[in-house]
Amino acid sequence: GEAVRQFMVEFPTSNLTKEMDTHLKAGVTLPDALVVEALEAIMLSQRCQTRGYVLDGYPNTIEQVKLMTELCIIPVQIIELTLSAKEVHWRGTADRHSPDRSLPLHDSAPILDVRLSSYKRNIDVVRSHYQKEHRNWNILEGNRSKWWLNDKCAQLMNEQLKTAQHYLEKRTVGDAASIFGLCVSPDECKNRLRRILSLLPVSLATKHELVDCSFETTMKFTAEYRARYYKLAGQKEMDMFLAEAHKYVSPTAPHMLPDSLPKYVTKAEVKQMFPKELAFRGYCPVTYVLGHKRYEALTPGSRDHVVLYDDEVFSMLDDKTMEMFLRQPGSTIELLCPLSFLLLE
Repeated sequence: GEAVRQFMVEFPTSNLTKEMDTHLKAGVTLPDALVVEALEAIMLSQRCQTRGYVLDGYPNTIEQVKLMTELCIIPVQIIELTLSAKEVHWRGTADRHSPDRSLPLHDSAPILDVRLSSYKRNIDVVRSHYQKEHRNWNILEGNRSKWWLNDKCAQLMNEQLKTAQHYLEKRTVGDAASIFGLCVSPDECKNRLRRILSLLPVSLATKHELVDCSFETTMKFTAEYRARYYKLAGQKEMDMFLAEAHKYVSPTAPHMLPDSLPKYVTKAEVKQMFPKELAFRGYCPVTYVLGHKRYEALTPGSRDHVVLYDDEVFSMLDDKTMEMFLRQPGSTIELLCPLSFLLLE
């Protein structure tokens, strides 16, 4: 409400103000689209740009969240205060009888019940969205003292500011920087990941292994370097990449990404490839190589562990052998000498 009132005062002749005024004079609730548009304009003001802002009790519904996201309004931190319905009514009663109150507010017992009902109906989907997309949702106990809550909120914001400042400092000097804690959504991260970036650059450079971590969405070990995102295997690899990122990316990386990359394929995808036959006559190439290429090491692969590599379909024995093949497919295929294929004909 405050943002809408401030917008109407500061921009009395704008078309948005006239449209909102029409709704208000008709005695109807303002559409969420108009409220979010006014909110965006206020957030661009000098006051909000220099001092920041706090959205108290907003957004309330997933529709409002979507409208804000479309306009790139993403709260840096969201703090949910948990209180029982009994405590809410007790505090509402105390506020209504406070001698400091000069004007009546919409906080009677029936109105509080309506607000609590709306909150319970919408909070789960709103919380789930921000937890999944931006990982910026914090839950605090509302029955704590105001001093404890103030310190906790200040701590959360200080940590966020430090993270943002460190990111900007690294970007300014051209170094790699972690994007964890910057509210980057999984879709945004995916859009800025090329195929090489969804593979671990440190593992590729130091172990010559292809490790696909595109399924990992927490971004705890995701860094930005030269306007691209890179995923890392863990904290050790993350520290190595942040310290010397240029060593693990093109053109100075010791191992370049091969033209052909292995890909796990499902049973349905295998059926769609018919009449394409399994390479190596359906035997697991990994067990054969590990068994020193002896005849006894020929083990039929499983249809649940199929990998497409270099336009050939290979069947693995189990999860372990499939993981080994996905990491080093080229090395495995090189060890399968042409004679091995001839013996299987």
